[in-house]
Formats: sequence, structure tokens, C-alpha cells
Amino acid sequence: MALTQEAAQSLVDAIVSRHLVEITYVDKKGDMTTRTVEPYELKETDKGFHFYGWDVSKDAIRSFKMERFENIQVLDSLIPSPRFPAKVNGQEY
Repeated sequence: MALTQEAAQSLVDAIVSRHLVEITYVDKKGDMTTRTVEPYELKETDKGFHFYGWDVSKDAIRSFKMERFENIQVLDSLIPSPRFPAKVNGQEY
């Protein structure tokens, strides 16, 4: 899935409103997983767009390449309790 304006806007909205997102993601090995993530940041780097957030199943901050997303869904659920201090790219959330 290429980063579409709609997908980027959905992630930005989720970050601002503090809603959980569910992503279907293909990792570098080609394995597809569905993850529930507490979104923190969407950032353009020299390697493309990256999405940073707390992966609920891994219980850790993770980085996801947007080009590997198959699906993005903003959930109705709010982030239950922020995991502060969470640090992504040197910035605390």
C-alpha cells in the first residue's frame, strides 16, 4: 500500500485524538500481521514515511514503514493510559 493522503490523514487524526489504530503490516520477511498500536508520530525520513507507536502485542515502541501497510483502521478506543515517558526519535510523548 503506498502512503495515500487518506491513510496519512487517518494516522494524523488518530495521533491528535489519541485513538488506537489497527494496522495490517507486512514485515521485511514478508510475514503479514495485524497489530494494535498507540500512535505517537508519523515522520518522513530519507527512507520514506515511518509510523512510530506503542505496539500493544509487543509491549514496546515500534517503527513501521508506511510502504508495508496493507490496511489502517482507526479504532473507537482511546489510548487507555499513555506510557510516559515514551521517547521516539529523541522526543518524549
